[in-house]
Amino acid sequence: MIKMLAVDMDGTCLNRRNHISAKNMAALRQLAQSGILIVLASGRASCCLPHQLRAEPSLFRYAITSNGARIDDSAGHCLLCQEIFPDTALSLLNDCAGLPVGISAHIEKDYLLQGRMLQLLGRAVYGKDAQQARSVSDMRVCVKSCRGVEELQFYFFRPSARQRMKQVLSYYPTLSAAYSSSYVEIFSAQASKGNALRFLADHLHIRREQIACVGDSENDLSMFAVSGLTFAVGNAIDALKQQADHILPDRDHDPIAAMARKLNN
Repeated sequence: MIKMLAVDMDGTCLNRRNHISAKNMAALRQLAQSGILIVLASGRASCCLPHQLRAEPSLFRYAITSNGARIDDSAGHCLLCQEIFPDTALSLLNDCAGLPVGISAHIEKDYLLQGRMLQLLGRAVYGKDAQQARSVSDMRVCVKSCRGVEELQFYFFRPSARQRMKQVLSYYPTLSAAYSSSYVEIFSAQASKGNALRFLADHLHIRREQIACVGDSENDLSMFAVSGLTFAVGNAIDALKQQADHILPDRDHDPIAAMARKLNN
C-alpha cells in the first residue's frame, strides 16, 4: 500500500504553459483525501513553488526543493538543509565571471536573479509562480553575506557556454549538476531529491515499498532509486522511462490523473 507520493513539478505535474490542469489538481486532491501523503519534489526554490498548490496547502505536508537541498513542512519549518558553502559558491561565481551565462541562486528559500532582465524573463515564463523572485546587481555580494546557498543556476546565452561550464565544474568535486538544454542547476553533492526523499521516509517511518514517485528528468533518477513504485511521464528522458514501472501520458495530457487511476486500482 502506497503511503507517500513524491511528485515532480516542472515537466511532470505542470504542462508546457507552466499550469497544473484541472484534472491533475483534482487527482492530487483525491489522492490526499485517500490518505496518501503528497510530497512536492522540485528543483525550484521554496518561494516559487506553483501558486496553485500554495493556494491549497492542505494538499501537501512537505516540499523537497532546490533538487533536494531543502525539505520544509507546510508550516515552513526546515527539516533538512544541504547547502553549498559560501566560499565554494563564491569561488564558482568568480570562475564563471567571463562566461556568457545568466546567474540565479536559491538562498534561504528565496529566488535571486542577477540583473533586472533575467528577473523579467523569469516572470514572463513562469508568471505568478515567479512573482516573489528578486533581482540583484551582483550575486557575489549576496553570497558573501549568507550562511549557505541551496542552489546556483547558470543559463546558457551561447551554445559554447554549456561545455565551458562543464569544464569549470570539473574542478568542484563537492558539487553536483543537473543539465537541461538551456541551463544547469548546481547543488551540494550531498543533496539530491532521492537523498531528501529517503531522509523524509526515515523521519516518518515509511518503508521503501510504501513510496511512489513520478518525474521526467535527470534530477528525478535519484527518487526512483528509493521508491517502491515509479512513474515516468511520456515526455520523460529515456533513462527515466527505462527504469519506470509505469509510463504515463505526457505533461500536456493529465499524467497525474492517469497515475491516480493506477494507484486506485
